[in-house]
Amino acid sequence: MRYNPSLIVFTAIICFAFDANCQTVRRPYNRDSLKRANLIHNQEIAQKRLVKYATLEGADSIRLLNLSNANLDEIPSFVYSYPNLKSLDLSHNNITSLPSRLNELKELKSIILIDNHLATRRLKIKKNKNIERLNLENNGLTRLPRQVKRLKMLKELNLADNNFSKFPKRLKRNKDLDALKLSKNKISLLNQRYKRLTGISKLRLNTCGIDSLPPSFFDLVNLTDLQLAENNIRTLPNSISKLEKLEGLMLYKNQLSQLPDGLFDLYNLKQVDLYYNKIEIVNPDIKKLVNLEVLYLSNNLLYSLPDEIGELINLKRLYIHHNRLSYLPNTINKLQHLEVLRINDNFFSSLSQELFELRSLKNLDFSNNQVTTIPLEIQQLTQLDLLYFQQNPIDKKSRKNIHLNEIVNAFRERGVIVNYSE
Repeated sequence: MRYNPSLIVFTAIICFAFDANCQTVRRPYNRDSLKRANLIHNQEIAQKRLVKYATLEGADSIRLLNLSNANLDEIPSFVYSYPNLKSLDLSHNNITSLPSRLNELKELKSIILIDNHLATRRLKIKKNKNIERLNLENNGLTRLPRQVKRLKMLKELNLADNNFSKFPKRLKRNKDLDALKLSKNKISLLNQRYKRLTGISKLRLNTCGIDSLPPSFFDLVNLTDLQLAENNIRTLPNSISKLEKLEGLMLYKNQLSQLPDGLFDLYNLKQVDLYYNKIEIVNPDIKKLVNLEVLYLSNNLLYSLPDEIGELINLKRLYIHHNRLSYLPNTINKLQHLEVLRINDNFFSSLSQELFELRSLKNLDFSNNQVTTIPLEIQQLTQLDLLYFQQNPIDKKSRKNIHLNEIVNAFRERGVIVNYSE
C-alpha cells in the first residue's frame, strides 16, 4: 500500500502539537523528518513525470523537460526522442555525465544541473557544439569541472551558491562565454587576472561578501551588465569609468554614502539600482547620464535632488521613495518620457505644479507623506493607470478638496487604479 507522505507529515505535526488531553507539547516537530517527507513526496511526483514523458505523444512540440528530483544517475534514453528540445532540467539528481548523445538534440541549448552533488564526483562532459547555457548552482564546487571546456558554444555559466573563493581559472578556455553568475560565493576580488575574462559582458556577484573593488577589476572593459547587490561596498573607485560599455549597474543593498565622479562618465548607462544605501546627496554631474532610463534611489538618506535631474530626458522610471525629500526640483517637468514616479514615504506637504506637466506619467505614488490637498490639476495626467495617495492627512471636508471624490470617480471610470483612504 502506498502512503501519502503529505498526510503523514500533517499527522505528525498534529501529534507533536498536542498530547492526548489537548495540552500543548513544547517539543517541536522534527524538521529533518519533515524535510525527508517532502523529499519523498517530490520524488514520487517526479517518477510520475518520468512515466508521462516516456509515453507522451507529440514529441516534436516539446521544448522543455523537467526531470528534477527523480533520483537519476544518468540521462534517460527517452530524452533523445524529443528532437526540438531546448532545455533539460536535471536538478536535484545524481547526474555526473553529459554524454555524446546530447549532440543528437540539435536544438538543445540549456542544461540545468542544480544540486547534483558534483563537489564529490567528477562531471564528465563529451564534446558538444549546441549547448549554450549550463547551470551548476548549489553543488558545493570549489573549482570549475575541467571538462566544461568541451562545451564549445557555452555562452552562459551559472556557478551561484557554491564554494568558490576566486574566479575559476579555467573560464578562459570557454572563448564564447558571455554571461557569468557567481552570486552567493565568498569571492575575493584581489590578485586576479581579469584581462583573461574580457569577453564577459554580464557578471553577477550578488551576496558575495565583497567590501571593495580593486582597480584591476575594471579590466573587464566589455561589461554591459554588472550586479553587485547585497555586499558591503562602501566606496567605488573612479576607475569605474573604464567600463564604458556598461548599460546596467546594480548596487542594491550596499553601504555607499556617495558616488564617484567616474560613475558619471558611463554615458551608456540605462539602468542604475542604488536601493538601500546611505546616499545623502546626488551629484549634479548626474546630468551626464543622458541615456539613463531607470533610476532607483529609494531607501537612502536623500533630502533633495539637484536641478540637473531634469536633464535626464530619456528617464522613464524614477524611484525615490523612502527618503527625506520634501520637494521636487522645478526642472522635473522636463522629464517628458517619465512613466513611473514613486515618491511615497517621504515628507512632501504639497505637490508642485510641475508634476502635473508630466504628460507620459502612468504610475504615480505619493502615499504616506504629509500632503493635505489634491490639486484639481492632477486631472491633467491623462495617461495615468495607477494612482496611490493613501496615508496622507487629506481633509476631505476642506473647500480645497471639494472636487476630490469627483476626480477619483473620473479616474476610476477610465480604468485607473486609485488607492486612497476614503
